Amino acid sequence: MNKKKTIIILTILAILLIIFMRRKPAIKYQTGKVTRGEIQETVDASGSISSQADIKVQFQTSGKLAWLGIKEGDRVKKGQALASLDKESLKKSLAKSMNLYLTNRWDFEQKQDDYRPTKESYLLTDEMKRILDKYQFSLNNAVLDVEIADLTVKYATIYSPIEGVVVDIMPPVAGMNILSASAYIEVINPKTLEFTAIVDETDVGRLKEGQKTIVILDAFPNKEFLGEIKRIDFKSTTTSSGGTGFTIHISLPEEEIVNFRDGMNGDLKIILQTKENLLLLPADSLVEKDAKNFVFKFEKGKVAEVLVTTGIGNDNQLELVTGDLKEGDLLVTETPGLLSQGQSIKIK
Repeated sequence: MNKKKTIIILTILAILLIIFMRRKPAIKYQTGKVTRGEIQETVDASGSISSQADIKVQFQTSGKLAWLGIKEGDRVKKGQALASLDKESLKKSLAKSMNLYLTNRWDFEQKQDDYRPTKESYLLTDEMKRILDKYQFSLNNAVLDVEIADLTVKYATIYSPIEGVVVDIMPPVAGMNILSASAYIEVINPKTLEFTAIVDETDVGRLKEGQKTIVILDAFPNKEFLGEIKRIDFKSTTTSSGGTGFTIHISLPEEEIVNFRDGMNGDLKIILQTKENLLLLPADSLVEKDAKNFVFKFEKGKVAEVLVTTGIGNDNQLELVTGDLKEGDLLVTETPGLLSQGQSIKIK
């Protein structure tokens, strides 16, 4: 009998243990408060700093890099010499072209003297004219060769077309033979830095040049940089999600220009309008149902469904236009769409 009771007791305990283990803990919901304050309707985007004046200076011909007058990080002026190829062979090519020019010049003049009497007597035949034209063409080509060789010597030194900072040099040292296609010096003008971002086409219609903006850079997360829209690209581009967007160009404060670097990433807020002294709802408390908007107010352990209409808003808050709510009311913000009128819940 004792053995039988023991088995029954153990069986009951096992069933109770299984029930306890299968029992789900009560869900606790996150809430937010109805507050009063100022709200800005914004269009948000991510982007980066880039320069309007970012140029790569390259040699027109290949050769030996004989002189490099700058290093990465140097500031340069417009028209400043940056680097030069070895000009010795180029100067010899120029001298050779000059000699060929003189040879053609003398041949041309000799042929002109030979045919002058006939020419003055108007007795030139078509064959004679072709001969004279041939010497004229040879002389013209010789002149062009001299001019090209002279330009090659001049172009053996490259100059910066803008003022700015040297950000990249390839190759970084002189003395190497280079190919014109792969050797370059990159210069960026910091004064032309701007913030660019791609805005979805659904928001572009609300934007215009001159609108105020706030830029928050990853490098300065606790600082806001004020700017404005300088330009909205006419041509569309592809957004990160594969949709259609437009690149917008944002000015940066000149007094902060020394802090900015090309390629810095950050977030952009474009301020569409600002309203003050409003009741504000947490944006994630809103539930749409049957073309109407609701929130769930938490009070005395239960939730009540409250019909609301909203005005302007952003990712965090919404303007309360109508609705039976007051400042300080608690609203469910964590999956409120799963709740129902009068449901008992616990909050975190």
